[in-house]
Amino acid sequence: MDAGSREAAVNAIREIVSPEAREPTVPTRLAWVGTVEDKHASKALTMLSKARPLKDLNAEFIRRIVRNRESNRLEIVYGGDQAGAAEAGLTALRQVRIPQRFPATPEQWRWCSETVWPLSKPAPPPSPTLPANMSDASLSYVKDNWRRLLQHTESHPDSAACILIHPATNELIATCSGGSGAASAYMLAQPPPALCDPLDHCTMRLISKVAAVHKTRAEHTASKTRSKSDQYLLSGLDLFITEEPCVMCSMALLHSRVGRVFFLYPNTKFGGLVQRTIHCHPGLNHHYPTYHLLDPKVLAACDAEAAAT
Repeated sequence: MDAGSREAAVNAIREIVSPEAREPTVPTRLAWVGTVEDKHASKALTMLSKARPLKDLNAEFIRRIVRNRESNRLEIVYGGDQAGAAEAGLTALRQVRIPQRFPATPEQWRWCSETVWPLSKPAPPPSPTLPANMSDASLSYVKDNWRRLLQHTESHPDSAACILIHPATNELIATCSGGSGAASAYMLAQPPPALCDPLDHCTMRLISKVAAVHKTRAEHTASKTRSKSDQYLLSGLDLFITEEPCVMCSMALLHSRVGRVFFLYPNTKFGGLVQRTIHCHPGLNHHYPTYHLLDPKVLAACDAEAAAT
């Protein structure tokens, strides 16, 4: 894959990240700091670590003591108020801003350390799941299965469609289409059928199909020989789907331990990923990278380039 094709592929794939990771900065709040003489710094730190631990500020990730570049004096983060600071040996009290949470990206970490307050923990690594950090082979895999999905939709032009892929082998595990659920009807700008099963979405159909295969396999396999991953229906598998899954389907994918999700069209009303970010919610016990496939014309361009070479 040459540089031009790679750039086009990267630009055509957008990862759906958490709201915290979308911003260039992080929220800050006020805290009191005071100056301490070098010879008293160790004693002051020992006392404050017991009397006013940084965890009380939810700021265990910041540096407690730093040297002010302008005054060349040591400053210690005291806390949310200044009561008792004199007894701790601090002088020249002033308010500064500290981060409310640890940065989610290297860029946020750099901003905090350089413009807000130095941090004690190292920067988070660049996300390996970002399209820009994918290998050429991974990008080609995404494009190949993007094309597979589009070919599958040609036989089902009036309904949602999806394919399930094993990323290690590029094997097509299952396909599915249709669904009479309200979300699918909304995406097609059509009224839902009079007799509409609200659970009958394309994603739910696919999971049911895979569950049937697992059930048959389990009937012929002793439970003691089954691997732990077999306990989950979609463990490590990639879902390519026309519509962004709704909230219900997004949670079903989470419970099935899906590996990744790639979708073509956002579901602005019922979607569970772009706005609600169920796939990376910090309170849930499984996360799965999710991508919006933006421009199918990149596939035609890649095909033309391959034909030319």
